[in-house]
Amino acid sequence: MIRAVNRAVACVAVLIATAGQVQADLIVADSFNESATPHSTTWVATEVGWFYTPEFSYDLAGITTKFGSADSRIVTVEIYDAFPGSGGTLLRSADFTPLSNAFAGGEFAPLSLVANHTYFFGFRNVGNLGVSVTKDAGAISLPGGLRFSVLNNGSYQQGPDFNFAAQPIVQFQTQVSTTPEPSSLALFGVCACVAGVGTARRRRHEKQQVTA
Repeated sequence: MIRAVNRAVACVAVLIATAGQVQADLIVADSFNESATPHSTTWVATEVGWFYTPEFSYDLAGITTKFGSADSRIVTVEIYDAFPGSGGTLLRSADFTPLSNAFAGGEFAPLSLVANHTYFFGFRNVGNLGVSVTKDAGAISLPGGLRFSVLNNGSYQQGPDFNFAAQPIVQFQTQVSTTPEPSSLALFGVCACVAGVGTARRRRHEKQQVTA
C-alpha cells in the first residue's frame, strides 16, 4: 500500500513539474541575403554593423550571420536602439562561435522590435574573418551602409561604406513555443494506472493471507 501511494505521489510530482514546461525554438522572422555566398576577402575591421528597420513588429530573440571563413574565436552580436555613435543604447548582446559558410549567431532574451523604428546591429571581434557580406547579383543592401571600427569597443565609428559591404548576410530570429509530449492528461492516466496496480496487488496479498 505504501509503495503504491509513493508511486502515485511521484507521478503527481512529475505531472506538476512537467505540465507547465514550454520548449522555445527559434525561427527566422526576417532576413537579408540568407541564400547568398559570403565574399572571399577578409576584414581588418574588428567590428562591423548596419542599420535595420523592421517592416513589422516582433520579438527578436537571436541574430545569425554567415562568414566566408572562421576560426574558434568568440564573436559578439549586438543590437542598439540607434547608432552607437549618436547615443544609441545597447539593448541586447550575445556571444557565439562563427562558422565557415554556415549560419551561426547569438541568442538572447526576447526584445520587442517596433515596426519602422531604425535599430543598429553589429558583430564584434571579427577582424580578418571572411566577411559576412556578399557580392552576389541582386543582393539586398541595407540603407545607411556599413559602419565599422578597428577598436572593437562598440563604437562602429567609421563609414558609411555604400559599396558591396552594405549587403550583409543576416537572419533575425524569433521564438516559437511548443508544449512537449506527452500531454498532461496522458501523464495523469499513467499515474492512475500505477496507483491502480498497487491497489490490486495489495488486495491479492490480503486475500492470500486470509485463505492461508
